[in-house]
Amino acid sequence: AVLRVELYGHGGSDGEFRDHTLYSWNEDALAALNYVKTLDFVTDLIICGHSQGGLTAMYAAAIRREDVKAMVLLAPAWNIPDEVRAGTLYDVPCDPERMPEEISCWGGEFVMGRDYLRVARMMHPEAAIPEFHGPVLIIQGTDDDPMIIEYARRAADMYDNAEYVEIEGDTHCYDYHPEIMTAAVERFVRRVL
Repeated sequence: AVLRVELYGHGGSDGEFRDHTLYSWNEDALAALNYVKTLDFVTDLIICGHSQGGLTAMYAAAIRREDVKAMVLLAPAWNIPDEVRAGTLYDVPCDPERMPEEISCWGGEFVMGRDYLRVARMMHPEAAIPEFHGPVLIIQGTDDDPMIIEYARRAADMYDNAEYVEIEGDTHCYDYHPEIMTAAVERFVRRVL
């Protein structure tokens, strides 16, 4: 069985994306795990997240390591906190001492509020990595943001039991080779289960 969760302000969920924070997404992920644990037909849990959802999955798996058997990270954007502390978010300046009310990223596609920036600045995903010891699959396209690629490679080196798959010429959202990403996930899940 698969439970797909669209986190606050994203996809078809309630709320404005501008108002979400990485803390609120972590709370959403933990609530989803709580719900799944109440289902009598659920045995092994594998958590999967893409981009910020990958960062969220990293925290959720670390916090609920006794419940999560394995994790799939698709282009995990765990670079965000370090970028914000350094004063940018995807090349958009955001002075860590004087956070703007909001910033617009990716050509105006997404607007992030001040709370998002302040929360991101306080997070340290590298502390979550050693807390999870189960199998991890990380899939990354080579035509993604260079910072995301660098951090995906770092995560693969830092996790105890990680498999890293790089898809040559693919984007952050696997626009060109989704079948390679899907096949890698399927192989991993079959092996883990």
